[in-house]
Parts: sequence; structure tokens; C-alpha cells
Amino acid sequence: MKVFIGTSSFASFNNEPLRMLEDSGIQYELNPHGKTLTEAQIFKKIEDLDGLVAGLEPLNKKVLGNARKLKVISRVGVGLDTIDLKEAERRKIRVENTPDGPTEAVAELTIGLIIDLLRKISVHDRKVKGGLWVKMPGNLLNKKTVGIIGFGRIGKRLSALLEPFQASVIFYDPYVTEGTGNSIKVELDYLLKSSDVVTLHLPYTEETNGIINNEKLALMKKTAFL
Repeated sequence: MKVFIGTSSFASFNNEPLRMLEDSGIQYELNPHGKTLTEAQIFKKIEDLDGLVAGLEPLNKKVLGNARKLKVISRVGVGLDTIDLKEAERRKIRVENTPDGPTEAVAELTIGLIIDLLRKISVHDRKVKGGLWVKMPGNLLNKKTVGIIGFGRIGKRLSALLEPFQASVIFYDPYVTEGTGNSIKVELDYLLKSSDVVTLHLPYTEETNGIINNEKLALMKKTAFL
């Protein structure tokens, strides 16, 4: 069985996944480019594969049309919008993802980005490296209102990580009826008007496409971060 690993960071910090493949007698090839494959690259590569550990390469109808032997696509991550699911189903290619895999990492990264924005860490860093020392007061995350749009695995975990900062958490998600911890469900417009920080954790769908537009941005505080 031949498997190609499209995601460039696969097993970067732990070789256990590769050992599991080897122990199962699976022949694998790692992404040699160190970045997401283009349509032309994955089109050529997919021709003789039995399995694909997918990153974000475009697995559209044209590409899947060249998958003569492919049995399974395992997406490292949650989103499946780069895969033509109808075409995969038509060709009897099984598609899996790893919904719990990135939860902790993305939630922690979001905390880091929020603090970076509030405390102007990256801005100060760029100015100092450019030879400027300009004091710009930052803001505390403590007691701020954080609005989470999309309250799935990552949204819920982010809410929990915000609790020690004593931040107020409000969220919008039409598919979630109740919050966790101290989080409160609100309507989208209220969230945008009330939040000091707004963070999005949504799958890309026709419903979510353009959920933040000029009209919605105009509702936010002038001092808010997105």
C-alpha cells in the first residue's frame, strides 16, 4: 500500500505516526516541497496512491479524476472544503478528518494572538527592529469582553482558557443551545457591538461565507480587535 503525506509538518516533532505506518507495512512518502502542493503537483502525485494524508492541497474533481487507485483521504485537521466530497463519494474514496487534533493548539494560539494584539507585542517588535522606540500603551485581557463566533470544539476550549483572565465570554452559534462555564449565548449583532475582541472559529460553508462584511464591521467598537 502506497501513501503520500501531503501536509509538510507531519511527524515534525514526533516520529510515532511514521513508525505506525512502517509497522503496518505501509510504504509512505513525505512532502518534499515543504509547503502545500499545487494542483499540478498533487494531480501528478495522486495517480498511483492507495492513500493520502491530506493537508490543504486542492483535491478537486480534476485531481480526483486522476486518482486511479485511491481508497482513502485522511485530512490532517477539521476543514474539508479543499476536497470535492461528491466526487470522492462517486469514486468510492473514503474521506476522514481529525476534528480533535488541532483543538488545543488553535485555542492556545488564539490566546497568544489576542494578547499580542492587546499588548501590541508584534508592533513594538517591528518598530524596535526598525530603529524606533515608541511607547504605545497596551490593554489588559482581564475584564475584557471576548466574542467567539462559532462555539464548537475550539470555541469551547478557548472559552475555558479565557476564564483565568476573568474575561467575559459571549458567543454566537445557531447550532449550539447552551454555553459552557461562564460563556453566554447572544445574537451576532449584539456580539459585534459588545466585544472588545472578536474571534472566529467556523468551518467555511455557503452559510458562513461573508459572515463578517462591511455592515457587520460597522457595528464593532472603534477600539475592538478582530
